[in-house]
Amino acid sequence: MKRLLLFALPIWLICGCVSQERVNVRNGLLITRERRSDFIKEWGLPTRTYSQSGHAEGFGVAWVGDKQKPGGNFALRSNRSYDLWYYAERKVTLVFDREILVAWAWGDEPQLLGPESK
Repeated sequence: MKRLLLFALPIWLICGCVSQERVNVRNGLLITRERRSDFIKEWGLPTRTYSQSGHAEGFGVAWVGDKQKPGGNFALRSNRSYDLWYYAERKVTLVFDREILVAWAWGDEPQLLGPESK
């Protein structure tokens, strides 16, 4: 019985952690560092996708959104491509650095990365 508990407990803990991330996505609670696969599993494929490159020297700052409806800022790495996913039914644009969520902007239209601010 003790061995079964020691074997089952880590598996139960790991499954619990994974499901919490998906619950956050399911409920629309966006947190940086969420995996792209969690959005596909919970929200399905995005309505539109874009890819943009960073043009900063070393690190810079980029923003998502426009001047009327600003989104948020995040660290922009040079020579790195970012994937932007727009979900029309949820009215949100997600910005991924490889497989990880780094920023998002709410709005009726897809948002693109704006010019770097200094």
